[in-house]
Amino acid sequence: MPPHPDRFNVAFQHTGIRDTRGVDVKPMMAITAWKLPAPNGISLEDFSAYLLRQVPMKNPKREIRDGRLYVTGTAEYGGYTHILRRAFVVKGRIGLDLLCDSTDTVFDKVREDFEKWVSTVALEPRIVPVDVQLPEPPKEKGNRVVTAYTHTLEKQKPGGKLEGDVVAMYVKDGMAIYWNRSKPYFKIMVEGRTFEGFSGSPHMAFTADGAFLQLVCADADEFCPDHASQNPERVLLAHRDWEFRYLEETTGVPFQLRSWAGTLADGTPILYWDVTPEKTPAKDLPRHVFCTRYKDGVVIGLNSVEEKATTLARAMDLVYAGTATIQFSGQAFDLGKIQEQERKHAGAPAQGKSD
Repeated sequence: MPPHPDRFNVAFQHTGIRDTRGVDVKPMMAITAWKLPAPNGISLEDFSAYLLRQVPMKNPKREIRDGRLYVTGTAEYGGYTHILRRAFVVKGRIGLDLLCDSTDTVFDKVREDFEKWVSTVALEPRIVPVDVQLPEPPKEKGNRVVTAYTHTLEKQKPGGKLEGDVVAMYVKDGMAIYWNRSKPYFKIMVEGRTFEGFSGSPHMAFTADGAFLQLVCADADEFCPDHASQNPERVLLAHRDWEFRYLEETTGVPFQLRSWAGTLADGTPILYWDVTPEKTPAKDLPRHVFCTRYKDGVVIGLNSVEEKATTLARAMDLVYAGTATIQFSGQAFDLGKIQEQERKHAGAPAQGKSD
């Protein structure tokens, strides 16, 4: 598979096995190591559910053995029924996905080899993600402020006064967005090296390393008037349905909706969902991907889209990773103080008078 910063994949073929048709079948095996998006990792169940959404299988059967989750199902292609057996392992921020793909005609002969291989695989405590140092921001962004995301997304002058109710700054691991517009006040992190804003947009939309992202912050009064008496899961579903109806009404195109409910590492409920437009010759609309959570009457999260340069898996990773970093504050952030702290943290010289 192509190089990707959050995963490593190795695939190989099993020695050929002749089936009853006289065909020399070579089952495939593979292992993928993932850097999990949540700061403290995610559960084995959530990890497996996330990956199984991308490559669905028929009649999946699950079992947990020796700390590993096994899922076995079938798929039809190439004139054969294929049996897919996957094993999942999680430790900290690393997850392993092991796969055996064989036709049903020889699966019984290769299953034992797969089981022996899986039993030898383990995540040792010394295997941890490497902390990546980001390059210095461009000189024109020397005050470490990328953009003040107001309604017009006006650029801030280097060294100038921080204004605007939503501000983004370069930090060690990417970009931090501070929401001071209304309660609840929060900070959300977006990983990446380069960020660009969409000037003129009324929404907090931008690109991270070329991938589209939009900050979701929706008042629950708009779509769930009785949210105060509802649990977070119900409010998130109401928001999903509200956004879904809006997309269909504004585009005039029917969409297909899929969703998956999960939790962050601290137990906070989240809703992962995507909408795919039905094919029409008059529209060229992308698949939208959302990951949201609920806090104090507001649904918060990120939205991305599947594009030529952004795979569905990358879009899903980005929205989950960002939503998992949200930190709330009881009072508005002191943006000037935060800016100075970030400048000192980066070792930048003190800022003088601005022009």
